[in-house]
This record gives sequence, structure tokens and C-alpha cells, in this order.
Amino acid sequence: MKIFDFFPSPSYLRLPAVGFDISDQSLKYIKLRREKKELRLVSFGKKAFPAGIIEAGQIRNPDALIKFLRDFRRELKNDYLIVALPEEKIFIGTIQMPLIKEEEIRGSLELQLEEHIPLQAKETIFDYEIIKNTDKDHKEDHLDVSFTAAPASLVAPYCNVLKEAGFMPLVFETEPHALVRALIKPEDKRVQMILDFGKTRTSFFIAIGHRIGFTSTTKTAGESLDKALSKAHSMTLEEGDKLKKEKGLSPPLMPVISEIRDEIKKHIDYWKSHRDEHNNPHRDIEKIILCGGDANLIGLPEYLSRELCLSVEMGNAWINLTDFEDYIPEIEFKDSLMYATAIGLALRSA
Repeated sequence: MKIFDFFPSPSYLRLPAVGFDISDQSLKYIKLRREKKELRLVSFGKKAFPAGIIEAGQIRNPDALIKFLRDFRRELKNDYLIVALPEEKIFIGTIQMPLIKEEEIRGSLELQLEEHIPLQAKETIFDYEIIKNTDKDHKEDHLDVSFTAAPASLVAPYCNVLKEAGFMPLVFETEPHALVRALIKPEDKRVQMILDFGKTRTSFFIAIGHRIGFTSTTKTAGESLDKALSKAHSMTLEEGDKLKKEKGLSPPLMPVISEIRDEIKKHIDYWKSHRDEHNNPHRDIEKIILCGGDANLIGLPEYLSRELCLSVEMGNAWINLTDFEDYIPEIEFKDSLMYATAIGLALRSA
């Protein structure tokens, strides 16, 4: 299976679905439509949640979320969704397996799963992908299987509240998979790190082509920048957020940005010090791609590139949709980074 499908849609259900990215503070949605051979943006938007409904990816107040979603459903006018699950609750890894029949893989993987994740198999929802090795000298004496797993206690509440609100979730997918689909071309086989710099958390994903090799999350994020400016200039968080967007990197922000830099270094060192599923050294990370609402901080790519001695670029969330020659989506480019996960989810549908 190519994608982390908890509820894969049957072949007869080829309905236009909305990419639905739910975070602690808001939901973001993207709807695409295919016109002949081209994809076009139909609608998009962002809605903020009242405080306390979702915390660290866990739904804390399902009744309030159901009411919020019911009201929003009237505005969206589309019931079919592809939904992102919060990365901090997801486990991704690779297992070597003997050469067995494809229909036997899921059962065999389930028996081994508890050796690799801190969950019991009966409490876990998981999916897998067979890693195709293109090396001519590769000996076909085993299978390399990449798996993605999540606690059922995480998935069920999201499914339940969406259905109670009148929506039909067709697929649940992980944020890393959605971001890779949005930000990296299918033919790009390089090792790259995606840094998703959000409001309440920053996530780090290492991708080998379109395969996820590593994930991590820290709470140091956009709000940390707002608090630093608020404290330094005796202003509100809202004023701090506005100043951040206007001025970019400034002395009060450097402790927070340095912490992000150090996290990146730590993950790069971890990647270099570990080996792949064939006990070979990992290939070097060639580039860092920035996305997320706070990735637009003026001066951030240049600072990280200089400090890390790596190419650091702003992501292009439309790279697999348009080259901007014949069609330009209605979302401003800087805002599209905030919608990168939703765009990746919508691309799955389109």
C-alpha cells in the first residue's frame, strides 16, 4: 500500500475530497478540481478553534468540536474529507522481512510491531509500504517494509467527531506524508529535511525521496517568538506576532531561533550516526525545506543556511500542481506555506 490509509475509499467512491488539516488552534482546508489535465484551486480557508478544544493533538472537548464543525460544514458545502493526523502521536519505521507473499505481509508485520513501537498491536492502527530497491546489485533475499502506526485511541475520536458533525472522512493520513507530497517532486530522490514551523510546534521530517525516514517534534515554535517579543517590548502577543512579521529576525528572537537551529543539528547528527535498513550509512541530507505559517520569518533561511552549512529554501507548496506559467493559485505564495499540509492532502484526492 502506498499511503497510510486508515479508511481507504472503495474504487467506486471517486468523489472530490477536501484536504482537511486540523491543528491545536485551527483547521485549514484546500479543495482542488481537475480541469482536463490540469489541477485548479477551487476553495481554501482557515478557521480558528476556541481555546482548549484540542491540545497536543488530543481532542479535549469533543462536544465543542462537533458543534464547531457542524457550523463550519454549512460553509464548506463538501462532506468528503482527507484528514491529517497530528505527527507527534505517529510512529514511522522500517522492518526487514523474509520473502513472503504480499497477502501475508500485514499479518507478519502485526506480529513484529510491538518490538518497534511502545504500543500493543491490538491497540494500533497501521499501514505499510514495500520499499522498492532500484540498485542493480541489490540481492532480492528479503523485503524492506516501511510502516506507519498510530494508537487507535487517537484515530477513533477524530473519526467520531467528524462523522457526528456530518462529514465523511475517506482517508486519514499523516502530516509528513502530506507535506512530502506537496513539497517534493515524485522524481526527486534526494535526502531532504522538511522543517514545519507552526504556531504551537515545530516538526522535523527527513525524507528519502518520498519515503519518510525520520520524524521529530518540539514545542518551540511561532508562539515562542511572539512571547519573546512581547516580553522584550512590553506588548501583547498579537502585537508581538505583528512585529515579528514586519521586522523578521531580531535580537529578542535569537534564543528561540538558536534553539531551533540546535534541534536541526541534533537531528542531522542522529541521522549521520545511524544506519539504514541494510546497515549502510545514511546518505547525507542535501537540503532543508521550510514550511508552516512561521517559516516566513524574514532572514530565517539565510541564517539557518549559514549556521548549518546547508542549502535552506522556502518550500513551494504548488510544485506538484503548477509552474505558475499558465496558472497562479489565488493564495499568496507566503500564505501557501501555512496550507502545505492541506495542499498535500488535497493532491491525494485530485
